[in-house]
Amino acid sequence: MSNHTNAQLELFHLAPRNEGKPKVDWTKGGLKSLRIQRFKRFRDFRIDFDRLTLLVGTNSSGKTTILKAVRLFFWCVDVCLRK
Repeated sequence: MSNHTNAQLELFHLAPRNEGKPKVDWTKGGLKSLRIQRFKRFRDFRIDFDRLTLLVGTNSSGKTTILKAVRLFFWCVDVCLRK
């Protein structure tokens, strides 16, 4: 079994390249779902997003971990697009 982290994000719509970089067109969609595998306390987790999604939970329930996974994903995408 692999020990690497696997996170998948689905987007409603990606806008065409603008000044050489693709961007997310939030007026036509946004984040659709997130699947996290082997990241911090999540072994295999999926959350579906709507136009407005609130993350509510007790302390240490994983709210910040979900946001960190989203941030890590977009950071990786940004690094790959700069190459």
